[in-house]
Amino acid sequence: MTTILRKDKRCALCNQASKQVVIGSTNTMGQYPDLDTRPPEMMRSTMQWWVESCPTCGYCNFDISQMIKKANDVVKTEQYQKQLIDKKYPTLANAFLCQTMIHENNNEYREAGWACIHAAWACDDAGFKALSRECRIRALSFIEKMKELDQKFVSQPGVEDVIRVDLLRRSGQFESALNACREALKKGFDDTVSGILRFEMDLIGKQDLLGHTLSEIKSAP
Repeated sequence: MTTILRKDKRCALCNQASKQVVIGSTNTMGQYPDLDTRPPEMMRSTMQWWVESCPTCGYCNFDISQMIKKANDVVKTEQYQKQLIDKKYPTLANAFLCQTMIHENNNEYREAGWACIHAAWACDDAGFKALSRECRIRALSFIEKMKELDQKFVSQPGVEDVIRVDLLRRSGQFESALNACREALKKGFDDTVSGILRFEMDLIGKQDLLGHTLSEIKSAP
């Protein structure tokens, strides 16, 4: 069961109050996540509340009462305000992409990358395939920046490699996805990660752009 609460929150940026939805509790009902870590139901349906947006100034954050440093420098820009209401994107994706812009300005590439991935999921749900691809490519750019800086996008061994391969595959970069998969398999990860990577290789061979879950690997003969 998912429970939600409506709370009055004061924006850390403009100090204006608004009602925001807060997730009280949720669960995954023992189901498996997608290969890119997107959670199953019921948590999956809570994504619309993973980012808050101030109705006065447009500040977007997982909690608008919390300040991201230098946010004011970004939120006031024309580029940010255009993204906030860009009719080309779903409203939820716009909010995540605005959050991305704030974090990118601070060189917070992990947070920016995850916000981009969340934007891709929002585009998936709306059936905007081309925009999903754009968001995934942008997320990949942040992962690459972190690699250059010798930083980890995900701390658990192998998970970052799986996410990177999945982003490449789902954005249609099949040759790059295959090469990344082969390189990752050379790293000697555990059976779970290696099994996911081999499954990704099968999907790449079929030029499959769709989302898949870990349950498909668990049920494979």
